[in-house]
Amino acid sequence: MDDQIVNTDNWVFISENKTGVKILCKVPTGYTDVTNAYFKYSTNPGVGPVAANEFIAYRLGLKLGLPMNRTQFKTFEGVNGVLIEKSPGEVNMWRNFPFKADLERTLDQYKLLAKVIVFDVLILNKDRNPDNLIYSRIRDKKYDFYLIDHAMSLYGPNQDPADYNDFPFSSMIQIPEFRSLFTKGLDFFKDEIDEIKALDDVFITEVVNSV
Repeated sequence: MDDQIVNTDNWVFISENKTGVKILCKVPTGYTDVTNAYFKYSTNPGVGPVAANEFIAYRLGLKLGLPMNRTQFKTFEGVNGVLIEKSPGEVNMWRNFPFKADLERTLDQYKLLAKVIVFDVLILNKDRNPDNLIYSRIRDKKYDFYLIDHAMSLYGPNQDPADYNDFPFSSMIQIPEFRSLFTKGLDFFKDEIDEIKALDDVFITEVVNSV
């Protein structure tokens, strides 16, 4: 996808999220593939930095090698937001994944699930529910997954910063298959914790300052 702003006169309205953050998603028809991106922005000026949260989470996830969809700041019709590329392939929401009982065999990058969990704790993501993780088949009974929708991360768009000790970590893991991974013990997450702890402070500061 190039970086040219498209003519939004022909955009197709998809949906508005009526719970939590109000957003509008549109598909720009000016690109070669009409379904390859959507534009996301807040419809309520009081809800905070939806676009910034999405972009910061994208840059941090990308740095950690997580499957993130390319995210760019854009302005359409005078509205600031983020243009997020669609995940490749035939995608579906995680709640519909047919092989949840056999993740180690069916997911192409099974061990990345440990990194996703630690990453969500890092960015205080309270919204990794079965609709904010999607999957796509890459070959017979092998699947990739992608992380989407980080508007509610980084203290969320309408929350005041709180002490880490008061943050509800016990309730933030909303996907049952993710919670079951904790039975494997801390060693299952050790490498991912060490990698995320080693993130360069200068890089994090640059990402935050860029928004």
